[in-house]
Amino acid sequence: MDTICALGGPSNLAVPATSGATYHWYVSAGTILNGQGTSDITVDWPRQQGLYDTYVVETSSDGCVGDTIKGQVFIAEPNSTFITGPSYACRGQFVELNAIDSKNTGKFIWNSGDSTNTIGFVAKRDTTIFRVALNDECENDTVFHLVRVLDVPVISVDTDAQSDTLSAGSLVNFQYMGNQSETVDWYLNSLWMGSGLSMDMTFSQVGWNELQIIASSGMCSDTLNHRLWVEDEFRVHAPTAFSPNGDGLNDIWKFEGLGYLKYEVTIYDRWGTIIAHWDDENPSGWDGTYQGNTVAPGVYTFRASAYTTYNHKKEFGGPITVIR
Repeated sequence: MDTICALGGPSNLAVPATSGATYHWYVSAGTILNGQGTSDITVDWPRQQGLYDTYVVETSSDGCVGDTIKGQVFIAEPNSTFITGPSYACRGQFVELNAIDSKNTGKFIWNSGDSTNTIGFVAKRDTTIFRVALNDECENDTVFHLVRVLDVPVISVDTDAQSDTLSAGSLVNFQYMGNQSETVDWYLNSLWMGSGLSMDMTFSQVGWNELQIIASSGMCSDTLNHRLWVEDEFRVHAPTAFSPNGDGLNDIWKFEGLGYLKYEVTIYDRWGTIIAHWDDENPSGWDGTYQGNTVAPGVYTFRASAYTTYNHKKEFGGPITVIR
């Protein structure tokens, strides 16, 4: 008989039986509860871990004493297995599960085939069941762990801003278009602006502004980062009429404003002929003449391009009425 393992408490011990034979058992610890005289006995082993001797003597039906079969029984302390790790995971999240046994043997077999204490996986399926078996010399213990996979919020935002380039002082409204049951937090340049499905923000910091939106469904969250460019306030005033009659009042047409460094202006008549052109290097304006001759009273059109302090091009235009 080889050395075998058992836990403290009742368990069976047996040898191959010969017809008509009787068997006398001896154990160095514990109590034989039943089966003495047979090839199969039940022993109440002590709860204390240790290595204990045992032997059995076979006597044949005609009274002949056979060999003595000797062996040892190793009584092991009970060993329990646990899996630690999250019960919920967000879809796409990397998850780790750890197997632990009370005796710290570290001998495991996962249903994935891994034999390490820790396994990792990317949460994809809605529900994933993991199983780990303790592969101890004396006992096996199997436990299960359920990981439920939750959907991550999908961030969608609408805004009344016409582009990602804003003028300083612009007030912009943002509307969260994702799941309306989610909690939404808004940040501008790392400052929390508030929570809600709608948010108004004033952009006063010139340069790049970092907008961050965090949506949470409770267990899972997602983050959207977006950059908006804010430039100095751009404002122009272009007169709609002037009277170039030489009286020194309102004789030159120009536009005025702020937030730009360079510009150019072109004047057209109603047939599209260019009759005047100037820029910031020659800021003459228009005196109501074309090729040295005064133009007829009426409506003309101007088109202008201005470049902001950050070299962003602004285009604008409109009618000009010449009054004589």
